[in-house]
Amino acid sequence: MPAEGKITVSFSLTEPVYSKTLDDWRIHDGIDIEADIGSEVVAVNDGAVEEIRADDLFGVTVVIKHTDGKRSVYSNLEDSVELEEGQLISQGDIVGRVGESA
Repeated sequence: MPAEGKITVSFSLTEPVYSKTLDDWRIHDGIDIEADIGSEVVAVNDGAVEEIRADDLFGVTVVIKHTDGKRSVYSNLEDSVELEEGQLISQGDIVGRVGESA
């Protein structure tokens, strides 16, 4: 798991779920975890930082492309992400901390 906490929205590619952030129903291709502000968010697998961006809806976001070709997206992070695009990362390395940027 990328963070310790309660899963508030589960992964669902077959049944739409309601998004409070987007105020609509949609397929949810990830999980939302309720975690304490400032708690660590870690990489779920080895890979490289593909992108770091400030998203209007999802806040500070880090995208990691993993060695198996899959990508993981970590959003609503604190503003101070201490990674650089292209940086190699191992499973369990800190990606950022839970923020209030979304």
